[in-house]
Amino acid sequence: MKKKRVFGFGLGGLVVAGLTIIVIGSGFNGCSSLSITQEEAAMRFARQGQEAPEFIFKETKPGKIHFASVGEGIDAIVFVHGSPGSWSAFSRFLMDEDLKKAGRLISVDRPGFGLSEPKTPEPSLREQSRRIA
Repeated sequence: MKKKRVFGFGLGGLVVAGLTIIVIGSGFNGCSSLSITQEEAAMRFARQGQEAPEFIFKETKPGKIHFASVGEGIDAIVFVHGSPGSWSAFSRFLMDEDLKKAGRLISVDRPGFGLSEPKTPEPSLREQSRRIA
């Protein structure tokens, strides 16, 4: 028996296409909803007996880049989230005492994500890198 196809897609293809449309249309504009507030971060860190990260905004053109930083030192480990995402994807690592011994731990919101600006994602990895550095 031949499987019925709709618009050249089987049932599985239609389900994937439908879910893709739902996700795209669900409002990932800036993906700021994936980020946590500074107050939420402070509570998460406090529950683990940790001080909250220092939140830093770096002025760039065309907007600010948001960083969360813990620890000290010249050496740094920088965490860069995927797409979509935010700095908070790495909050567990920012609480890791062994990692802190290696130096400063920095987690960044890529341009267009979390609290970084502008609120539309920057498609060029080269431009993202320039702005983060």
